[in-house]
Amino acid sequence: CIDRREYPGGVPRTNVSLGGAKAACDNRGGRLCTGAEWRRGCGGQYPYGSVYDEERCNTMALDGSSREVVSSGSFSGCKSGYGLLDMVGNVGEWTSDGMVRGGDAYKTGQDATCGSAKRRAPDSASPYVGFRCCADPKLSDAEPEEPK
Repeated sequence: CIDRREYPGGVPRTNVSLGGAKAACDNRGGRLCTGAEWRRGCGGQYPYGSVYDEERCNTMALDGSSREVVSSGSFSGCKSGYGLLDMVGNVGEWTSDGMVRGGDAYKTGQDATCGSAKRRAPDSASPYVGFRCCADPKLSDAEPEEPK
């Protein structure tokens, strides 16, 4: 289970360290996504396919002009096959392995891909780095039925 939008669902929370991102997810009863979960949720080269389209996600335009960070979901075409929004562009996202994935609004289609990942110092923070949370499916608390 992975959040559809960048945390907390409106304008992404940024300027947060790896520990701060983990704590925010823990406080919600979740956890920071692993790199493998994040990558699987994103999809192929880009969430929407294999050919870069500068209008689909909040990434730098081909003419080199950057964009501001916006509310998650503002670019409705930037959706993965799982319905996850803004997996590339807008803000890069911390994953539990200390990597920042997906690029941000100041990266081109070459650097803002489902496969892009950069290691950052765990105590670093940036206005262009946020996160999303994952959770493990919960099993029912009901008593199992006796076999008949």
